[in-house]
Amino acid sequence: RMTLERQIQAMQHDGWCVLDGIIPADRLVEVRHQVIASTNRHRNPDAPANIGHVSGFLKYDQSLAPWLADQRLLDLAGALLGRHFRISFTTATINEPGNDRGGWHADWPFNQRNAGHVPAPYPDAVMHLTTIWMLSSFTGENGGTLIVPGSHRKDNNPTGNNGVSPDEPQPNELNVTGEAGSVLVMDSRLWHSTAANTSRDPRVAVVVRYAPWWLNLNVLRPGSADRRILVDETGITENLVPALPKDVFDGLRTGHLFKCLGGLLKDLLRVVCPLGGDFLEALVQLSVGANIIVKTICAKILKCVGYVELLSHNCPLERQCRLVHMFVTQLTWCTAQ
Repeated sequence: RMTLERQIQAMQHDGWCVLDGIIPADRLVEVRHQVIASTNRHRNPDAPANIGHVSGFLKYDQSLAPWLADQRLLDLAGALLGRHFRISFTTATINEPGNDRGGWHADWPFNQRNAGHVPAPYPDAVMHLTTIWMLSSFTGENGGTLIVPGSHRKDNNPTGNNGVSPDEPQPNELNVTGEAGSVLVMDSRLWHSTAANTSRDPRVAVVVRYAPWWLNLNVLRPGSADRRILVDETGITENLVPALPKDVFDGLRTGHLFKCLGGLLKDLLRVVCPLGGDFLEALVQLSVGANIIVKTICAKILKCVGYVELLSHNCPLERQCRLVHMFVTQLTWCTAQ
């Protein structure tokens, strides 16, 4: 097994690494069959041919939940994202025999085709992690994820008209391989694509993404003000992350498998299971026109998160409201502790 130091080095230099044996071998068959069954029940009819895809997968299936707070994964994510990171969204992805190869892209929030994205050229900073949980062994034959090592250090990707065709093979591309039960960890900036499955069996995986506390995830949330502005009013597509029902969230903290992980899971899932209504967004909407109120709230929140330098900016009222919305929402979890 790679040490944490080696894992960090691999992530910094290559943009990816594989953590072996996260899911116990004696549970793999059960979990894999459960994920296949749930994906077949809830699969997205608009997904590409021979791709089983379910957004917000944890809402429908919790079979993977006991290992989402595995200590090795938490240590690596904490080293890269800092403390208080959280799960941003979960997706079932099954490459069935005969699926087509996909195009090169970077994941949210760096995919330039998404409504909510960090515009290219983006800074050289780790802002989001994509983890792919291998419920089948990944091979070159069955569609192990294609990646371009080191591409995370570029400030754009093929979704952003960077001169690289999304459909063109890259000279240093490779299929990630690994034993079932392993987890592929990628910097979300890393160029990757769906690989064709030329085998006779499905390649089963669940994608779990981790975000730092400060990254605004509201554009992913159904009914949020950010989604209305960035998605509904523009017509630009974006991922959709349905909230976990409260009974599902509460159920994650019961049973012997969750006695040790319950608190950690609660923290990690604090965004996909919102507590109560979004009163902060309502506050921002009500404060439009009340310049002094907006400035006061802005000053307090920005000071709390360490962005004091922005206080001197002569930003218009609309920008002030956006700042309140962004920073107050990201601090909600602090006040709930």
